[in-house]
Amino acid sequence: MSQRAADRYLVDVLDAADAVARSLQGVSFDGFVGQSEKRDAVLWNLMIVGEASTKLPADLTAELPEIPWPEIRGFRNRVIHGYFSLQWPIATAEFPRLRDGVEALLAKIYPETHRRWRERLAPG
Repeated sequence: MSQRAADRYLVDVLDAADAVARSLQGVSFDGFVGQSEKRDAVLWNLMIVGEASTKLPADLTAELPEIPWPEIRGFRNRVIHGYFSLQWPIATAEFPRLRDGVEALLAKIYPETHRRWRERLAPG
């Protein structure tokens, strides 16, 4: 069985963070709670971010010391065991900072992967 490269996990984090942002765009907390599809999508993507972040090597996460990696790694467990108590500020305020930091890191350390990822997102 082959081990995935760290850049693929960074892409997973970016894709999941973008999916969270799309799911929460223009949605209040009450709206979020009342829409099971949005809630399911956000919780799923929080689990992806948490799990993918556990696969990142320490030297890579050290490049972004301002990101609370231990807490992010714990997202998966918190979502699974405390799915009913999603921390709204984390999903709405912390994720954009995580997403931007991870994209900058991907661009810096894996520029070719970052280029391909950006091309995949481009319309058309």
